[in-house]
Amino acid sequence: KVWNDLVASSEGSGFMQSWEWSEFKEAEGAKVERLGIFDGGKLIAGAIVYRVDTTLGVSPLAMPHGPVLPWHEPARAEACFDLLKEKLAELAGRSGSPVARFEPFICARPAFLGAALRAPLDLVPTPTLLVRLGGGDEDMLGAMTQKGRYNIRIAERKGVEVVSSGTNDLNGDFHELFELTC
Repeated sequence: KVWNDLVASSEGSGFMQSWEWSEFKEAEGAKVERLGIFDGGKLIAGAIVYRVDTTLGVSPLAMPHGPVLPWHEPARAEACFDLLKEKLAELAGRSGSPVARFEPFICARPAFLGAALRAPLDLVPTPTLLVRLGGGDEDMLGAMTQKGRYNIRIAERKGVEVVSSGTNDLNGDFHELFELTC
């Protein structure tokens, strides 16, 4: 809860830095490292770092939607970033990872990133619209682009239905559809 609260309060983070997502990725076989930075016993920053074993034997240290830093406080964000770099260097030494990928949802590039290059390809699509699910249908549609609303209305006309369940009774249907699609 403490970690997820930090992620939710950080403008540069998203669900791929959530604790649950890291558990999901671990279940898929990814190596996961959870790094936290504390100030006086309070969690203020960190990163969940993912690595996948490959046939090449090396994998980048990936932080989709991360690291989680206090981006609105540049000096503090820089100090936290420096601490993270030290831990990432240790992790890279143990794992043989040749590179670390940072992918926060931030618009302005902070000066403390220095000469770090922008990757030629985003692992996480940046034109992503995050919509809060707590409101009504009109609130969600209103937060979307015109094209998004258009596509949803076409899907409704074509008979696409969205259903939810508090139990796992739909997993079999979903998995079967997923297998057919693959």
